[in-house]
Amino acid sequence: MMRQIRTTFSTIRARIALLLAILMLIVLIGAALFLYFSLSIQLQSALDDGLRLSAEQLLTTIDYNGGHHVFRYSSEQQERRNREDDLVRLLLADGQTKVWDGERDNVSVIWPSGDEVQFKTVPYASDGPRGNNSQRGKGNPQRFDFGFSELRDGLRLISIPLFIGDEAVEWLQVGRSTKDIYETLSSLMFLFFLVTPLVLLATIGSGYWLAGRVLRPIETIRQQAAAISAQDLSKRLGLELPDDEVGRLATTFDQMLERLDESFRNQQRFVSDASHELRTPLAVISGEVDVVLENPRQPDDYINSLETIGSEASRMGRLVHDLLLLAQTDRAELPLKVEENDLADMLHVLVETMEPRAEAARVTIELDLPSTMQVWGDSDRLIQLFLNLLDNALIYAPHSHITISGHQDEQQATIQIADSGPGIAPTHVSRLFERFYRVDKSRSRDNGGSGLGLAIVREIAEAHRGKVSVNSQLGEGTTFTVRLPIQCKIER
Repeated sequence: MMRQIRTTFSTIRARIALLLAILMLIVLIGAALFLYFSLSIQLQSALDDGLRLSAEQLLTTIDYNGGHHVFRYSSEQQERRNREDDLVRLLLADGQTKVWDGERDNVSVIWPSGDEVQFKTVPYASDGPRGNNSQRGKGNPQRFDFGFSELRDGLRLISIPLFIGDEAVEWLQVGRSTKDIYETLSSLMFLFFLVTPLVLLATIGSGYWLAGRVLRPIETIRQQAAAISAQDLSKRLGLELPDDEVGRLATTFDQMLERLDESFRNQQRFVSDASHELRTPLAVISGEVDVVLENPRQPDDYINSLETIGSEASRMGRLVHDLLLLAQTDRAELPLKVEENDLADMLHVLVETMEPRAEAARVTIELDLPSTMQVWGDSDRLIQLFLNLLDNALIYAPHSHITISGHQDEQQATIQIADSGPGIAPTHVSRLFERFYRVDKSRSRDNGGSGLGLAIVREIAEAHRGKVSVNSQLGEGTTFTVRLPIQCKIER
């Protein structure tokens, strides 16, 4: 049973309903306290105002006679006072008490101090001298006390000084029971304790129902998300929800699934392409070994086979190296040794080292660079970036002219490598930086390309907080633009 209760209140729906009930209880308690204190003050103020008015009227019935003040009143006044007041008395200078109707009351004599009008609440027995007054409310059993016993058995007194000469030596006291205030406040508290459980039950029920309606789309999202597996990320929630928090959650979830699906497809394609690229040199090596072992060969044949095996092994080594580099960039673990570099000097050196290859491909290279271009970065990675771009131009734009230009401002250095080759079709331009993507697959493989060169270029540029872009037109050539920040704080 306790486990079921814990399970029930472990749901968000139940917790929301319980929280609403707690908040409603706090509001009810606050409202009850405010109403109680404000009503108590108002009732007591009204009682004091009535006592003052009654006492002021009684002052007109008091004469000074024989050294003391005495009542002078008609029977009609006495009857009316008996209906209104529970106590009317004079505290005489000799310590005696003169009651309205000549009887002594059962209220203790309390002599005021000073010479000002005073109010005081004193204990008062319910079976006092006035039968028609002391029995007020009698016969109605009290359902609850609520700690108001001082009001239930109390008498509110007003004391007005009577002066003999300049000294207040006698007092007129008028008192009324506080029982009416007690009954009113008691009824209020009884109503509060009666209504509060009903209101709390209604709050819990309505809160549970409303929370269920609000959380229903989230439960739908959970169920549909549970049906999506890693083997099929093409599913989407596709919920038509209003543009609120839950609707935006569903939209964000669909967008996340789209990114995961794209990433998963890229990963599958990457693994497939990597397997294919590794399979080719392995097949060549295996074939050469089988041919050599089939029949005895001349030494030159062995040398040729070993050269082929060595070439394919070198190709596999480069591919494995490139794959390792890309894996490091994916995990943001590419080691970078940040130092100040002169890109202009770096590119001059690269062009000199590639002159033999450029001459073999009948390509001319022109440099249009400022005297110095200082940037911060890893020199080895930057050399690899520009070397891959130049190598790409030599492979895909033979018999052309390559121009390397650059400029620098306060924020970044910009390098452009433009060739006058055949250009690239628009359908290929957007995919040039994808891994293992080739525009001319057969020719690039023959030239030792793996389709990772431009992907590595992009990763190195982004690792330096830079960007690389391409612009190409068929028949007009291709331009690669590299932008690198000058002050680069790389956090790896």
